[in-house]
Amino acid sequence: MEDETIKGLIELLLLETQAKGRNGKAYVSSLLSALSAHYIQNYSNYRDLQDASAKSVKIGKSQIDKKYVLWVLGVIIWNYGFPIVPPLYDVIMAMLLKHILS
Repeated sequence: MEDETIKGLIELLLLETQAKGRNGKAYVSSLLSALSAHYIQNYSNYRDLQDASAKSVKIGKSQIDKKYVLWVLGVIIWNYGFPIVPPLYDVIMAMLLKHILS
C-alpha cells in the first residue's frame, strides 16, 4: 500500500482488534472516521459531484427575486382590482399566479 495514512490507520485498527477493543468504541469510531475522511478527500469524486451540483442550478438568485416581485405585484393588483371578492378567491388567485410564474 502506497498511502501511508491509510496504512497507518489500518494498522491501528488491526492492533485494536488484536487488543480486543481495549481502547473502547470511541477510539475505533474515531479511527474509522479518520479513515473515511481521508479516503473521501483523496480518492473519491465526492467534492467534484458537489461542485457539479452547485453549478447545475438553473435559476439564479436574480431570477428568483424577479419572479417573487412579479408574484407580489400580481397579488396586489388582484386585491386592489377586486376588493369585494371573498378571501378564498384571493388564495386561489395567489396560487394560480404562483403556478403561472413558476
